[in-house]
Amino acid sequence: MGTTVATNALLERSAESCALVVSKGHADLLRIGDQTRPKLFDLNIRRPPPLFSEVLEIDERVTPEEYTEDPNPKSSADLDALVDDVYVVKGVGGELIRIIKPLDVEKAREGLQKLFDSGARSLAVVLLHSYTFPNHELAIGKLAKEIGFTQISLSSQLLPMIKAVSRGQSAAVDAYLSPAVQQYVDGFRSGFVGKLEDSTGSARCEFMQSDGGLVGWQRFNGLRAILSGPAGGVVGFSRTCYDKEDKVPCIGFDMGVAAGGGSILTYRNGLFNAGPQSAGAHPGPACYRKGGPLTVTDANLVLGRLSADHFPKIFGPNENEPLDFATSRKAFEELTETINHDLKTAGGNTLSVEEVCLGFLDVANESMCRPIRQITESKGYNTSDHNLASFGGAGGQHACAIADRLGIKRVIVHKHASILSAYGMALADTVQEKYEPCSCDYYDSVDEVKSRLGNMEDQVTSQLKSEGFRGDQITYERYVNLRYAGSDTMIMILEPADGDYAAAFIKEHEREFSFTLPNRKVLVENLRIRGRGNAGIRGSQKSISKEQAALLPRTVSKDGSRMLPVYFEGGWKETPLFVLRDRIPGDIIHGPAMIYDETQMVVVQPGATARVLQSHIVIDIKSEDAASTSKEDTDVESPLTEDPIQLSIFSNRFMGIAEQMGLTLMKTSVSVNIKERLDFSCALFGHKLHSQHLRPGDVLVSNTPLAGGTHLPDITVITPIFDNAGKNIIFYTASRGHHAEIGGILPGSMPASSTRLYEEGVQIESMFLVRDGIFHEEEISRVLVEETGAHPGCSGTRSLSDNLNDLKAQIAANAKGANLVHSLIEEGGIRKVHFYMDAIKRNASTAVRAFLQRTHDKFEGKPLTATDHMDDGTGLEGLHCFNAPSAITKSATIFNIPPGTILNPSGTAAVCAGNPITSQRITDVLINAFQACAASQGDCNVFSFGFGGKDPESGKETKGFGFGETICGGSGAGETWNGTSGVHINMTNTRITDAEVLEKRYPAILNRFTLRPGSEGIGQNNGGTGIIREYEFRRPLSASIVSERRVYQPYGMAGGGSGMSGRNTLVEKLSDGSERRVNIGGRKDFKVNTGDKVIIETPGGGGWGVPGSEKMKMIPAETQPAWGFANMWQTRLEQSN
Repeated sequence: MGTTVATNALLERSAESCALVVSKGHADLLRIGDQTRPKLFDLNIRRPPPLFSEVLEIDERVTPEEYTEDPNPKSSADLDALVDDVYVVKGVGGELIRIIKPLDVEKAREGLQKLFDSGARSLAVVLLHSYTFPNHELAIGKLAKEIGFTQISLSSQLLPMIKAVSRGQSAAVDAYLSPAVQQYVDGFRSGFVGKLEDSTGSARCEFMQSDGGLVGWQRFNGLRAILSGPAGGVVGFSRTCYDKEDKVPCIGFDMGVAAGGGSILTYRNGLFNAGPQSAGAHPGPACYRKGGPLTVTDANLVLGRLSADHFPKIFGPNENEPLDFATSRKAFEELTETINHDLKTAGGNTLSVEEVCLGFLDVANESMCRPIRQITESKGYNTSDHNLASFGGAGGQHACAIADRLGIKRVIVHKHASILSAYGMALADTVQEKYEPCSCDYYDSVDEVKSRLGNMEDQVTSQLKSEGFRGDQITYERYVNLRYAGSDTMIMILEPADGDYAAAFIKEHEREFSFTLPNRKVLVENLRIRGRGNAGIRGSQKSISKEQAALLPRTVSKDGSRMLPVYFEGGWKETPLFVLRDRIPGDIIHGPAMIYDETQMVVVQPGATARVLQSHIVIDIKSEDAASTSKEDTDVESPLTEDPIQLSIFSNRFMGIAEQMGLTLMKTSVSVNIKERLDFSCALFGHKLHSQHLRPGDVLVSNTPLAGGTHLPDITVITPIFDNAGKNIIFYTASRGHHAEIGGILPGSMPASSTRLYEEGVQIESMFLVRDGIFHEEEISRVLVEETGAHPGCSGTRSLSDNLNDLKAQIAANAKGANLVHSLIEEGGIRKVHFYMDAIKRNASTAVRAFLQRTHDKFEGKPLTATDHMDDGTGLEGLHCFNAPSAITKSATIFNIPPGTILNPSGTAAVCAGNPITSQRITDVLINAFQACAASQGDCNVFSFGFGGKDPESGKETKGFGFGETICGGSGAGETWNGTSGVHINMTNTRITDAEVLEKRYPAILNRFTLRPGSEGIGQNNGGTGIIREYEFRRPLSASIVSERRVYQPYGMAGGGSGMSGRNTLVEKLSDGSERRVNIGGRKDFKVNTGDKVIIETPGGGGWGVPGSEKMKMIPAETQPAWGFANMWQTRLEQSN
């Protein structure tokens, strides 16, 4: 059986809160997460609240002994010699672990007892590196059990995989949900004699897990229950709709993803929108008679695609009335009046109510197609090569339209499609899984991998046998999770026929990402065994293709059928309604038609043909004959007029192209900065710019400010898209990725001390990266290494291999966009595609003009002014790296900026901090002028470190690495919201490096990563707090920090207080063991030695509004030693009530 108890409790936050136990210094690990915000353009940043209410920090610490980016790693013999089983031990995965701080058992017991006494009964435990060193977590679990905690979720036992945030979130979810799930299970069992305690008897009780496998009630927990209900649908469609004879793969379509029947329909700024907000079950759609909004269900009802006569009478306040057609129709009539008013004003053609409803369905269908395309094509598959298996109550109403848009020719609807999640549970196997971390070179450790998989298989077998399965009823799936050295992209490989996991990994990597890395080692990350128990009670499914071939086809006449008016493209059509139970296998129904099956309505669109089988309806979508001439070549058509429906659809398609380019770049890139931190962007450009020097197969590359660049690490790759004849450029695709190492005076290529552009790395105004389809590797390598290293004091790139691979990934992303553009043109024609590209720009202009008009009225026509300051106080072009090229300034403003200033510097000015830092301050000024909200941190705190490159004196090249990351702070409060703590703001939304990944790859220890209490601005609504991130280094390195708001504080708004400014501190470890603390300042290049620490404290956001009746009080921002600066203290206001 399945249950939505966990799903509902998580969505509604209705379970009892748990407590979090975490390594000392990381209390806010799960609150900050990866520091990103879910919606890029929202000033009111909202993230889900934590599932825990209390946090206990445990004074223990371990870290990997070696780091994977070491260019000169120790030999296996040298590593083995380090093991003393006291301070250096071998982890479960095989890597060496240094125990920095052993667990103080009594102190931990004391802390746990205090949690227990406060009322906590459920614990989530996540200690750093417990995925490979679980000892401390296991000890905590033992103590907690002795004290009396009823639920103890250890991250090392739930998900023994690297990345503390992901593992910790899993533990928190399990601790939060498991008590509610257990209560439900116990209540269910209480109705049976013996409470189903005997799992080997005939009355076995099993629950569906999120992974599609059944598990005995004894092992069913909160983490495994989140998708218990929906998972049955995945099992159901894969078991009932995939034909093992014809082997055509299936895409499962469960109506409710992206734009379900309850998705709210809105019209804003000339665009139709379907979702993502949902009316839910309460109040539900307008037709539910509870005052709900217009939804997809209402549109289907008005167009006749739902029949109120075939719905149960369960609506209205007393839940005894039918669907309310009249209310839906009236609401659409009112909305149509608004839409037509805008169309008349713009000189466009008006729409009927039916055209508006159909338009919303088209937009909803496109919204659902978008993630299907992304997910399918990001895995290297074409959607058109699949069948579409439709399930869910509303799936049948949209399946034909969805398939048509995806180029899919066949839709398969099972007779239990509306309840397939429940039906699928009866088809699932009982599953037992075992995970183990494993850190080794695959080819050096083949025997070890096989041995460990064998041991894990024995454990799985023992568990399944204890549940009553015989050996001949158990099958196994053996997986090895592999990655290339230097990459964090892992692929879980199922055991191939020849047993060579690495070869299968390389093949799959090439299929999915279009390239391999032949000179890189293949590393094992973890192992997995999945055992399946099948007692033989789940029968095999018939072959759909065989059944079709054996049946005698019989066309069903519409004569005698009930006829319903249904609106399709082109108008109303009298459409026959067939009841499925009255049909026999072999019946053929030609569209348009409606097929009713008690719990679902299947719409067969005009031109489609439905075939009734024993257990399925198979619908073949009509394939239009391709025109002899490509649509991009036909240009003799009537004048185009702007249609808001098409505008909305094309907006989705263009955005979808950019998103799929981004997915391709993320998948095919190698560097952590692009693949993991997602520091890149992709775009599609119109055809207005032309060059007679470009030919099909050309790709350009550029990065200098003189050519529209932002800063040098952001390398832009541009691909012209030609028409089929190869004569005219019809579009451009471009991708811009931040290359973390491009040479210059320091590793990381973000030197705080740079005063000239050449000191920041490679400069490329414009050159061919690809010419006539040939990649110019020799030329780009020479520019990256030799030309860059020829400047005084500079080194060429220290990571040429990563640069080349990431550039190839950018080329692949552009090519993906080009292919999608050609597909779109084949569908709609070149003239129409160009028209709506221009229309989207016109629509954006109209929306901005309307906003400016509203703003003018709001402020009664008064000028909007604001002043802000950089920390150094100057507006002139500076002899520093904070100059912002005009491309940055123009992306935020439409003002003309005089040359020779920090916002329009000369072509030789250093600019590396202008893009991440100065750009934030430009945005601050605009937000201030419009009085939109208080200031956020106004910074993104770029910290980098590394070593290697060319020695400035000897000229000798040394292998090394460069690492950099941006660090979050507090967001500003608004009139109706508090700011958010520990989040990226404005134009920055890159991820921060997970603590475990940072320590595994680099010679650093992350001692602290917490929020910064007291840094928020106080007001009626408080700003968000900044964060504290403390690094300790394990070898001498070069380091650099570029940051702002270390002098000027983030402003408050409407009387709210300012946020606290940031601070950067170097803690030097002296030879006598003492420490020296110095203020680094906002921008500095410096050296660190073994044992030195860098503490970065980021600014908080400003507050909004003067607080009400409060009294002032001085309290410390955080506990600090006596050496702290004056801004440790901040005037705080405490509510008197």
